[in-house]
Amino acid sequence: MVGSTRPGARALVVLATVVLGVLVVGVRDQQGSLDHGLWVEVGAQVLAAVLLWWGPRRPGPVLVGCCALAVVSPTVAAGVASLLVGLLVPGASGVWWLVGGILAGPGLVAATAESWSDALPGRLGLAVLLAAWFVGRAAATRRAAAGARSVGRRAAAEHLVVSVRELERARLAREMHDLAAHRMSEVVLRANLLETRVPDTLAGDVVAIRDAARAALDELRQLLDVLRRDESDEHPEALGLGALEALVAESRSVGQPVTLEVVAARDAVPGPAERTAVRVVREALTNAARHAPGAATSVTVRDRAPATLEVVVHNGAPVREPVDLPTAHVGLTGLRERVALIGGTVDAGPSDDGGFEVRAELPRTRGRE
Repeated sequence: MVGSTRPGARALVVLATVVLGVLVVGVRDQQGSLDHGLWVEVGAQVLAAVLLWWGPRRPGPVLVGCCALAVVSPTVAAGVASLLVGLLVPGASGVWWLVGGILAGPGLVAATAESWSDALPGRLGLAVLLAAWFVGRAAATRRAAAGARSVGRRAAAEHLVVSVRELERARLAREMHDLAAHRMSEVVLRANLLETRVPDTLAGDVVAIRDAARAALDELRQLLDVLRRDESDEHPEALGLGALEALVAESRSVGQPVTLEVVAARDAVPGPAERTAVRVVREALTNAARHAPGAATSVTVRDRAPATLEVVVHNGAPVREPVDLPTAHVGLTGLRERVALIGGTVDAGPSDDGGFEVRAELPRTRGRE
């Protein structure tokens, strides 16, 4: 609440400070230690509290003003203002404003005191200002560290989303190649065959059909080059189950506590089941980082009879607010389509502990990929 720019929060801080300041004057009055008249000190407390209204926007000048009024009466507002300076004014600027406040208030009282007892209020005021400033600075440091961690988690989570999007682009490229490019190639081949079997009056039309199909095939391949990403041996899917450690480490780097258990044989050359398992794990970990940040997450990959690779990714209930990130809009639907291509199945849904679980059964035998 202290440091908030909302009118309601500022009004509450001012009101609370007025009440505490009047109580301080009342106690001093009962002890007979008022240096000035009762209403003069009450007025100083109220005026200093009112200055806090501008504290979140002008913490330095407000601190100096509250400390100057503390010469009349030890204002509660001076401590609050010192806290604001520590919280809101970074670096050397905050230190200089603190020094200015000390010189305008406690320092002036201590310097003009005629005895040690007369200087005691100034020394106590100095201790309060320093303590409040250190508390504010510590809170600001924690806030900055939390902000940096949040930015880092968000950047890493965005990287995961981009990775999923690129995987989908590669999937689209392969499927377009397998379907559309194959059919267009068939048209070109059939046109070449037909050219030798039709009368000369139709040969020109057949050639035109063949050339149009060939041009369309060239344009389609150019489009595939745009969609396709490098799928060399360094691509995560090409590594098969060996890529899972890197995926888990990537999730851990964004604050997701992930455990990995692999009890499955690894093919010398990763087949469809292993490559699809990597897709399943990547998508599930991305969803966990986005929708359940900070939740305990487990990845289990094991062989099941007969010749089936089982992948289970489970995350618990979220411990932080979901990350607001753009999405590739493929998600579980695209994952099910990819798994279905090799004859596998995917089940995904909420778990009993309030989390989410993705379970895939992937046949080791080569499917329709």
